[in-house]
Amino acid sequence: MSELFQISKSYLSEIENNKKQPSLESLEKYLEIYGMKLSSLILLSENYDDANKNNKGDKFIRNMMIKLIMPL
Repeated sequence: MSELFQISKSYLSEIENNKKQPSLESLEKYLEIYGMKLSSLILLSENYDDANKNNKGDKFIRNMMIKLIMPL
């Protein structure tokens, strides 16, 4: 994964463990790779934060993963 984003494995690990925030360049690369719009990423983040505040963050992630893998 770090190769896709052109960052070191240690930096990716720090991002994944909430020790560092991704750079704007890393976010732009993510959006490009996954064909997403910045507004979609922001909305997803806000929805997760809201769910997490209500101790439902894990359930939110599970539901999002199911939507990604299940055909419409």
